[in-house]
Amino acid sequence: MTAREFVLQNPGGVLALGQAGLQLLNQPTFRHDVLVEVQRNGSVDASGLLRLVLEREVALRRRGEQDEFENLYRCAFLLWRVETGPRAHGLETITTAG
Repeated sequence: MTAREFVLQNPGGVLALGQAGLQLLNQPTFRHDVLVEVQRNGSVDASGLLRLVLEREVALRRRGEQDEFENLYRCAFLLWRVETGPRAHGLETITTAG
C-alpha cells in the first residue's frame, strides 16, 4: 500500500487501520511518506491520522529511538494547520499546484 492510498483510505480521523495499517505506521519512512502525502493533499482531513502519528513520534522521541526526527516537527505543523486553518473555521481551503 502506498502512502497516498493509506491517507485516502483513512480520512476524517476515522482510523479503522487494522493490524496491517498499524504495522505500516511502525516504519519511520512510511510515516514520513504519509506526512508528505497529507501535506500535498490539503483537501483530506487527516486530523485523526496526524494525532496517531504524533503520538508515535513523541513516544519514540522520549525513548530516544527516533530515526526520522523531522517527522515529529512536520506532524506537529500539519496538525496545527488542520486545527487552525480555514477548514477549522468552516471555510474552504484553496490549494495551488506547486
